[in-house]
Amino acid sequence: MPMRPLSEKFHVAFSFAGEQRDLVRAIAEAVEAALGTGTVFYDEWFEPYLAGADADLKLQKIYGEGCALTVVCVSERYGSKPWTLAEHEAIRARLMKARASSDPSERDAVLPLRVGEGEVAGILFTAIVPDVRGRSALQAAELILDRLYLVRPDLKPAPAGGAPAGPAWPKEPIPFSHGLADRTQREWPSVLLLLTANAIRRILIFQGPSGFSKTALLLAAERYARLLRVPKAYLDFKDSALLTEANVLDKLAADLGHQLPGLAAVTNRWKLSQALRAARQPVLILLDTYERAAETKELREWLETQLLAEAEECPHLRFLVAGQKVPDASQTRWQARAETVALDRILDLRAWKDWVHAINPAVEEKHIESIVLGTEGVPATVSTILGNFAKAHPQSS
Repeated sequence: MPMRPLSEKFHVAFSFAGEQRDLVRAIAEAVEAALGTGTVFYDEWFEPYLAGADADLKLQKIYGEGCALTVVCVSERYGSKPWTLAEHEAIRARLMKARASSDPSERDAVLPLRVGEGEVAGILFTAIVPDVRGRSALQAAELILDRLYLVRPDLKPAPAGGAPAGPAWPKEPIPFSHGLADRTQREWPSVLLLLTANAIRRILIFQGPSGFSKTALLLAAERYARLLRVPKAYLDFKDSALLTEANVLDKLAADLGHQLPGLAAVTNRWKLSQALRAARQPVLILLDTYERAAETKELREWLETQLLAEAEECPHLRFLVAGQKVPDASQTRWQARAETVALDRILDLRAWKDWVHAINPAVEEKHIESIVLGTEGVPATVSTILGNFAKAHPQSS
């Protein structure tokens, strides 16, 4: 791969054993996405520079004085390999100098993180070593960046200022004509509860076969959000162009950027996370035809381990997800924030009577019953046939 620009002093440098390479690479990429290309040292990115007999000296210089923050990735293998032992000698020397420094930030310039079992000589039992194995790359990166900003406060992005106050989630649902048949006992109340200020659940998932009004529920929720003036993004994975992370990011930027300028320039998942957390106002993201996204492993993993997980970090953020196949919330770290509702047929004749009479009060109950039973209560089929019948049926004068 092409070598990154070689910096005189990196912002962050990662010291780790090769067994944890994949885990550390993902975290390093997230940190680099926030800080910029060439600001982070991860050995693979600088192979042409390191090649040769003096690599140990180059590495010791980087970890000892050539970076603002050294991240020590603690594991048993880290403490038993010649290369990492050489790196750690320079890091320990840096810590010793820091103890005598008049600058207290120097003592924060080494951050140990646990990436595997086992201990490392020189990192004492009294040291707090955060375990990042159960965290997403973005969460681990956020921890590293927060520590970096203690050492280098000048690198911390300035908060966006001057933006006018935006809308807020209502404390209680407001009156709204959703246009749905049935779905009033559980499904629509769940939507209304989701879109309130103190909602415990921030992710609502509708699962059901084709034709079971999943999209109708999401479209009604989108109209309700429009009434609330809440920024919203609607991603229907039926559009094959949305089956890549880059295009999803573009769609989110296009849908949300005009109301939330911080999201207009989103180009990667880290910047999206930053922008969502900085928004400080309601945001609704709707994901439809989720089964299509689930077919793409990389996209599904990003959506389920990172994007939906933002509901944990952003009290103002809400997700509505619908599909024949949906995320298994019980297998996620955001499960306490999610509710999954299985959709069923609508065989309630009274519900369909109320629905069709809003179109044409003259439609007789025998026709409603015939259509509902003949279509076995599949909502999309009933609404299409019954709606066409109501429009064609003579209305009473």
